[in-house]
Amino acid sequence: MALDRWLPGWNRFQPGDLFLSTFISIACFAAVAHSGQIQISDFSPGAVVQDFESLGTGSGFLPNPFVIAGDTYTANDDGLDFSSKLGPAIGRSGVAIGHRVSISSNVEFIQITLGTPSLRAGFYVGSQAPWQASINFYDIADNIVGTIPLGDLGRDSIFAGWQSEILSIAKIRVHNLTSEGHRLIIDDFIREIPEPISIQLLIASIMSISILSRRKHGHSFTYGNTVGKKGSPLHEVF
Repeated sequence: MALDRWLPGWNRFQPGDLFLSTFISIACFAAVAHSGQIQISDFSPGAVVQDFESLGTGSGFLPNPFVIAGDTYTANDDGLDFSSKLGPAIGRSGVAIGHRVSISSNVEFIQITLGTPSLRAGFYVGSQAPWQASINFYDIADNIVGTIPLGDLGRDSIFAGWQSEILSIAKIRVHNLTSEGHRLIIDDFIREIPEPISIQLLIASIMSISILSRRKHGHSFTYGNTVGKKGSPLHEVF
């Protein structure tokens, strides 16, 4: 069989060997898949950042909804605007976007529908005055997978990020809970596409089975400049 070329002796594994292989695969899966709030430092160098600088200098109104880099931004009926003054207003720099203060509704929000569902997503959110907000993260079935309550004294920003477990993040909605009518501002939206977890699991399984196969055939393992002989404690290290 072709499998014999890659994993000699695979059909002579004992049930305990297969259990160990499965355990290793599950452990590898758990290491790459967890759900919860994350910080900007949790994103990999391959993450994509939207800093809104492409909207231009100065300020202006935005269509509601409007699309940039494949992601769709919407807000309450009064819409969104951008300005190079909004970034510094929340302790950032350059262009940022914010919803306009509503005159027709008590519901104020900014919503981002991702063009490509992502494993991790987040942004900086703040206001020019004391503020409170609730950020909901939704999966592709429109179920809430995480909620982050935030607030501060104003003229600052806090990073709000989330990592999904299995179902990817497809939408983010920022609810303005501030009663004084001050708008929320967001900047530096960052997202990261799902990791190929299934491929990692396959590789982990093959590696663990290969290790077990080598043990069955009595191969020794090199660690540094030391070679473990069969039957010695080092031989069992993998």
